[in-house]
Amino acid sequence: MDLFIWLTKHMCGARGVKALDTAFDNCCDKANPLMQITYIGILAAGYYMYNTHLFVYLPNPWVPVYHMYTGTAAVGVCLLSFVWACCSDPGVITAANLPAHAALYQCDDLIFDEKQCRTCHFMRPARSKHCSTCNRCVARFDHHCSWINNDVGLLNLRAFLTFLATNCLMCVYGAVLAAAILGGELQARGFYDMKLINYQTGQVIPAYLNPGRVTEYLLVYFPVAAAMALFMVLTCFLMGFFLSYQLYLLSQGKTQYESFRWLDVHLTMIKLERARLKRPVSRYKWLKLVSWMWDFNPAIQMPPNLYNLGLWANLSEILRPHAALAAALQRHTAEQQQDRQLELLQQAPKVEGLIRPGRASASTKAQQRSSKAVVT
Repeated sequence: MDLFIWLTKHMCGARGVKALDTAFDNCCDKANPLMQITYIGILAAGYYMYNTHLFVYLPNPWVPVYHMYTGTAAVGVCLLSFVWACCSDPGVITAANLPAHAALYQCDDLIFDEKQCRTCHFMRPARSKHCSTCNRCVARFDHHCSWINNDVGLLNLRAFLTFLATNCLMCVYGAVLAAAILGGELQARGFYDMKLINYQTGQVIPAYLNPGRVTEYLLVYFPVAAAMALFMVLTCFLMGFFLSYQLYLLSQGKTQYESFRWLDVHLTMIKLERARLKRPVSRYKWLKLVSWMWDFNPAIQMPPNLYNLGLWANLSEILRPHAALAAALQRHTAEQQQDRQLELLQQAPKVEGLIRPGRASASTKAQQRSSKAVVT
């Protein structure tokens, strides 16, 4: 990014840098549908390329014709998950649902403490954050995703994971389908029967065992289809990385926002440990990257994460967020009722002590008279 700004400054001057900053602010720091339109455009362009350069070869020796319809259905499922993620409520905190969100998570006084939101003017629940892009407080804030133009939080993390999973599976299916279609076309054109002869040694090998020949043949006869297959393979790794990272954070009971907070805690502990050992604090930028792996200094014991309830409990909390909120609110209400009962029990002896000694109440005098009558 710094290199790009440097090039813009030397090629376009100060006005170019100012225009770049304005474009970056409008695209990344403000809610806008630009990335949503980009995603729909990529999806539509990819579907068009498959229809015009891959599905036209169906059926072939390797792929039956019904994959044309299953591929269309895969695109439709991705589009539906995209709409779900875009339109879902991330868990916006309001005055009405504030008690439930406040009861779900308690402040750990480490990465979250009691703090009032200066914009929303209420005490911010633990694990929540005010999104400056959308101008709202979101429960269990993960991050603001420009692709869906929406925040990712407690109530829509399942929608976001579904969006990532469906796109990842579609990319895997598209890559395998493209490879199978190209493989069937190579067989239909007799490529697997071709032989290559080394005139120096006289060795004869099949053409499909030579990667260079296979690549050359594909680029000559199927350039767009081969490019689409390569694009889908690269997208598989990209989407797989995003999905794996989100699942890893879920298993650890963290969010993306909290992972950076834990990183700050770890760096602070490293600095304190170095200061205790009277070692100079490293100022290299790679220190942050190394500190992501907490084996950088095994002597440093990180505090426990109070929000990590275990894999299945974390997953249940995400899949059924409304049930988790209702249970937390019910539990909080029951605790408040128990506290009130304890206060009443503690105040009861004080009320009895207000009766002056030597002066019995009316009920006590009646009991004494009845006891005397029985004796006589």
